[in-house]
Amino acid sequence: MIISPPVIPAAERTRERNSSGFTLVEILVAITIIAILSALCYPVYTNYIDKAKITRAIYSLEETRKTLEDYHITVGSYPTDINFTTGYDPQGRPVLSPMLLESYKSSLSTVDSYVLADDTYTLPVRATDKKHTRLVLTLGQIITQGP
Repeated sequence: MIISPPVIPAAERTRERNSSGFTLVEILVAITIIAILSALCYPVYTNYIDKAKITRAIYSLEETRKTLEDYHITVGSYPTDINFTTGYDPQGRPVLSPMLLESYKSSLSTVDSYVLADDTYTLPVRATDKKHTRLVLTLGQIITQGP
């Protein structure tokens, strides 16, 4: 006796074949949703990164203030000038540590100039964010001035 395989109607064969994967429309809808979410999240992410860069620059300036106060206590005055490549004052005394100078390289795009006047100082710098936010370190505060 010969046994023949069962006969499956064409409608059931089509249903089985289609239910095993995603259709092109479903994949396109998923890709579209991912693209929309990415477009919404990217500006938020870049803004977060810029704020973090400004915070890092402010931290570097706070460390600079502490270093200048230590210098003032040790020497009796603030330095008249600072070489931001070596970290020394004109008399060859160390002002800024090598570690602080390294943090400048990663957190500050430029150090404009150090100015000493009437036993107070001003140090304007620019952060590494997209707008290169201008920050000014003074004896009592750090001022954020924008681009």
